[in-house]
Order: sequence, then C-alpha cells, then structure tokens
Amino acid sequence: MTIKSVPIANIKRTAELQPREKLASERVKQYAESMKDGDKFPPVTVFDIGDQFVLLTSGFHRVAAAELAGLTEIKANVKTGTYIDAQWDAAGSNLDQDTMGLYRRNKDKQQAVRIAIEAALQMDPRPSNVQIAKRCGVSEVTIRRAMEKLDISEIDNVEPSLPEVVNAKIAEIEQAETASTVEADEAEREFEDFALTGERKPQRSIFNRTTDMVDWARWTWNPVTGCKHTCDYCYARELTIRYPTMYAKKFEPDFHGDKIHSPAYTKLPPEAVDETDPVLRCGWKNVFVCSMADLFGQWVPQEWIDAVFKTCRANEQWNYLFLTKFPQRYVGQKFPPTAWVGTSVDTQIRVANAEKAFAKIKAPVKWLSCEPMLEPLKFNDIGVFDWVVIGGQSGGSTRIEKHPDPWWVIDLAYAAREAGCKVYLKENTFAGQRLEVKEYPAAMLVDRK
Repeated sequence: MTIKSVPIANIKRTAELQPREKLASERVKQYAESMKDGDKFPPVTVFDIGDQFVLLTSGFHRVAAAELAGLTEIKANVKTGTYIDAQWDAAGSNLDQDTMGLYRRNKDKQQAVRIAIEAALQMDPRPSNVQIAKRCGVSEVTIRRAMEKLDISEIDNVEPSLPEVVNAKIAEIEQAETASTVEADEAEREFEDFALTGERKPQRSIFNRTTDMVDWARWTWNPVTGCKHTCDYCYARELTIRYPTMYAKKFEPDFHGDKIHSPAYTKLPPEAVDETDPVLRCGWKNVFVCSMADLFGQWVPQEWIDAVFKTCRANEQWNYLFLTKFPQRYVGQKFPPTAWVGTSVDTQIRVANAEKAFAKIKAPVKWLSCEPMLEPLKFNDIGVFDWVVIGGQSGGSTRIEKHPDPWWVIDLAYAAREAGCKVYLKENTFAGQRLEVKEYPAAMLVDRK
C-alpha cells in the first residue's frame, strides 16, 4: 500500500463497489466547503488491478466532494490486487462509521453484504460465514440466512453474470434490521415542539446503532462529545479528525442539547422482548453512553452529567453503560437505577483509583475495561467488579494495531475468574488467533422486571 496523490480523472467509481446505497448530497457539499477551506481529509482507498484506471473502494463522498471543490487530485492509499480483492476491501470500508453520526442504514448494510458475498464466492479458500459477517459488520445469522437463499451451483455455472445473480438472490433475504429501526428512521426526520424551551427543534435525534458484532450493546448515545485525555490510541479523536464537518469543535468537550432526549425518541425494538437468547435480548436494551467522550472527566460540568442522568431516569427501559478514566468522580454521584458503571484501566497506575472508587459505589453492573491492555495489571481486589473486558489496540489511519502479551491476559483473566468476575475477551485481544471467551454479567442473563 502506497499513499500518493492520484488524479481524480483516473479513479473509476462503480456502483458494484459502493458500500452505501447512495451518496448523501449534503455531506458532499459540507466536505467540499471544508476542502476549499484547506481542511485535511484522510486518504481514500483505491485498487490498482492493472487497468488504466484505479478502482475506488473507500471514500466515495470525499472524491465527489473533491470534484465539487474543483480539485484535480486527491490523496489515496493505493493497493494492488485483483477485482475480487477490491470487492472484499469495499465491503468492510465503512464499519467504523457505525459508531458515529454516519451510521449505516438497512440498505447500506445489504449493499455491503452483496459485495462481500459476491467476492467470497469467488475466493479460494472461501471465507466462512463468520469471516464474511465480520467483514460486513453484521451478524453471522444474517450471512447464514443470505447464503441459504443462494443456489451455489447456479452461481458456479453463471460466473460471468455473478453480480446480477447475487444481487437478485440477496434482494430476497429478509430485512436484517427490525421494524422499529425503520420507525426510528422516520422519527429522525420528524419535527416536534419542545415544551421545555418553547422552540421548534430541527430533528428528533435517536441512538446510533453499533455493528451486529457488538452483541452486548446495540446502541451508542453521545449527548456529550470531546475529551482532554491525551491517549495516543484514541479512536474517537481520530474520528473527529477524519470527519471534521461532523464535529465543529473537533475534540473539545461539547454538550449537544439536541441529543439529550434520544432515549425517549428511540423505540425499544421487539428483540428486547422477543429474542430468546438472553444476551442478545439484553443487548438490545444496552446503550453505550458517550462513546465519543469521557462524561466524568474533570473538565465536564456537573450540569452536563445531571442532564444525562435526568434523561436516563425518565427512560428506564434502557440500560446505560458508562465508562471513564476518572472513576474517583463516580463517588457521590446519584446514578440512575439502570446505570452500568465502568472504568477504563490500561496501565497499572490506574488500578488503585479504580479499586478505591468501585468499593464505594453501587450499580446493577460494575465493569472493568482493560482495552487496550498496555502492560501487566495486578489488582488487590478485582472482585469489586462484576465484569472484566480485555482487549488490544485496533488499528486505524493514525493508529497501529497492538496486542497485549498473552500471559498478561491469562494472568488477569485467571485473577478475575478466581474473584468471581465474568470475563470477556474482545476479538482484537490476540494477534493472528482467536480465543472465544465471552462471559457476561448476571444482569445480561436475567430479565429485568
């Protein structure tokens, strides 16, 4: 892979590699204005397959914006490979956007599934359904159902028209998302008078969906964004740089009053009641609060926290998952009854504050996130937590992928199990291997009455 300036005229854009159903014209205009102002955007991704053009697999909005801004070249990650390689790359190019305001809708995910399956059926060895699901950011069940609809022998016999066959077959699969999500999309476009202010607000903001692979929390909610920590592995800071038009204050702490009522506007989906798997059922009720901030940072006004808590108390149909690197600020807070309280511990220096604070607080779930685990961690009383989540450092445009020493993980997991904690190892914990340890706190296995 090489980063260089590529003439836009040499970039071939095709609908077969577009991972979204269509471009968002307003976003293209916003990007174009930012480009005119000199704002820097991350490189797009193109594939050199030996043709006179290079194939665009990621960055369709950015290329369209560059054209609109009158640019003739754009920075690009230039990869070499086959058309199938380009398809596989395109299928997973928008996964990180599910954690922010650019989240994919139903048809976007269906488009990614079409691209991935079309590529997978031509690969040798053929990727498993789990691998295809991971590539698309959907559940393995979604891929399995899609594959069951496909007549593989028919596809093998008509390989030249594979795109048409796959598109026709995948169009028959059931909607992977629920009817409630469709209703939420409609609600997002509605307008409503707010009795609190007497003003007419633009749109009713709803939760963002996580990927189907995050089974323990299917939603994120960001009424506050920004952070003053200086963690060099921060994915959230990277996103504000990558999408400058989405974050006017970049990564400076900011309160978003238009999002404070999202718990009321987002409908609890049928899966939260009907799903037979208790983990999945609870996952549909779980909301990760402030994935783009540290809500309990020293710089955050208490008024912002109180506003979030007030909404949580008024909407107890959801479980609210909080996470902070300042656990000492938890002490004395009056948490909503459905708050799951967590702290992030990446190095040993954070251990003492975490143990001291969590010995003083009560919550349905007290959880510990060791992601990324940057060094061996030793706890005196890890039993103050109900759930221990361990992971590595995922790669990004400005971050390299890192994994903790396996013995660090084993020692911490053993200590947690000995203390009665449930242990969850994220998929990025180990390099080049996958150890399936996914235990869940008791609150995820028992219905809340």
